[in-house]
Amino acid sequence: MLKSINVRKKQLNLRKSLYLLAVLSVITLSIFFRTYELVRVPLGFFTDEAAIGYNAYKILSTAKDEYGEFLPIFFHSYGDYRLPIPIYANVISTALLGPTDFAVRFTSATWGVLGVIFMFLLLKEMFDKHIALLGMLMLALLPWHVHLSRWGSEYIYFPTFFTISLWLLVRFIKHKKFIFLILTAGFFGIGMYTYYPSLFITPLFLLFTLFVCLHLLIGSVGVKRALIQVIVAGIIFLALCIPFLLAFYDGTITTRWKSVENHHLTKDEKVNIFFETYIQHLSPEYLFLKGDIGIRGHYITRHSPKGVGQAYAAMSIFFYIGIVGLFFINKRYFLLMFLLLLLYPLSTAITYDVYATRSVVGIIPIVIFSSAGLFFVFGLFRKIKKPHISKIIKLSLLVVFLTILSYESVRFARIYFHQFPKESYNWDGFQYGYKQAMELFINKYYDEYDKLRISHRFNQSEGLQSFYKLTLLCGKCAYLENPIKIYDNEKALYVAREDDIKEAKELYPDYNFVQIDAIKPEGVKETELFVGYFERITR
Repeated sequence: MLKSINVRKKQLNLRKSLYLLAVLSVITLSIFFRTYELVRVPLGFFTDEAAIGYNAYKILSTAKDEYGEFLPIFFHSYGDYRLPIPIYANVISTALLGPTDFAVRFTSATWGVLGVIFMFLLLKEMFDKHIALLGMLMLALLPWHVHLSRWGSEYIYFPTFFTISLWLLVRFIKHKKFIFLILTAGFFGIGMYTYYPSLFITPLFLLFTLFVCLHLLIGSVGVKRALIQVIVAGIIFLALCIPFLLAFYDGTITTRWKSVENHHLTKDEKVNIFFETYIQHLSPEYLFLKGDIGIRGHYITRHSPKGVGQAYAAMSIFFYIGIVGLFFINKRYFLLMFLLLLLYPLSTAITYDVYATRSVVGIIPIVIFSSAGLFFVFGLFRKIKKPHISKIIKLSLLVVFLTILSYESVRFARIYFHQFPKESYNWDGFQYGYKQAMELFINKYYDEYDKLRISHRFNQSEGLQSFYKLTLLCGKCAYLENPIKIYDNEKALYVAREDDIKEAKELYPDYNFVQIDAIKPEGVKETELFVGYFERITR
């Protein structure tokens, strides 16, 4: 008897150890997918990343932003205002790693990994530890999440904060402890300072959530106490929104809306495009087959790699089963997740385009409904009277699912790390070349020329130069004026795009551009950045 008990304990301990090993393996996999060749892929460094890194450095060194504002909530940046959490989060990595490309992207990658961990905790509360592990694996490998975790912009912070908030909300629903409701309201409020789409999604979602919580509390603590608790949570959320209300009143945060709003469309066109865009976000083509870049008319190559969906096709059948299945598993969870699924396209549909960046919070319902589908299907097989047959069917299904998921993830990795850099380095992508231009000048031409003038035809080129000057210390580096200027008394080296050279030819017909070098990624045939000088034509 005693011997059999010891055997069972050993088996139980072995299972716990194997499960812990599986969890740690998935976390390691998520770290690998988000940090492997982090500076090279994506290829280039977009202006948003540079602006975040530069302001993080300024906060670290002076406690002020680039405009001299002391510890601001909203960061003025090139005619726009950035939200604070991505910048303040980068202060830590900047302090440890310096103001570098890697530091900025490593911060995003870290928050991406945190999102994977909290998704595991959320699914464990909603379902069980086995589904939590599978859901965690899906998110660890998800193309949508992997890519935006590697991009040092503000996108990945929003779904991570939202996942933490949902985890706290589910703990409140299960345990009915007031502290979890307070923390839920607090994290939803703080999470709004990550990315502008949260201003649309979070208040609408939380409003419905508070009604769900009120209904839940009435049955356990009575109407009066339930109302007090829900009102307190609402007040906490509203208090955290006060800076937004003030910024809306003085026009600070409306600058972002004005910069993305399409003023050339009629009202009828806006309505039609809104509904078309909204539906596209829920289509299998966008979610599981072609992704952002596969939408007709899309040309911005930095949002997603070609040839893969935002999620894997292996998840699709369980996603659709999960929408129905979660209703039968837990109606409250279903209402909350279905609402989030309906809300997530709004943040980009109101700008009349399909963007994987603005709709990033859609990652959460995709993974949760896919996990719910797995839980529901496995639950159906548990009802088979013969346990050994049930186990064989479930194991077979799991093996098939993991095999397809593994195949798709390997295919995604091949596309992402080899094909995607060559497709997204250009103007419509991550605008590769600014750092390389400054490095080329410093290493090869610094003593020969008085000045390096780099094309202004980057997205906010002054931001890139400000960031790179922190480490490259190039006193001779400057950006090209708009329109282009050629100085007779200056021996300058130019890094110019084809349009710069054409513009110079029109404005200065007596000058020719003499190319002496070029900047382009290895393995790419086309040249976008030409290195040379302007020479007066002798007649």
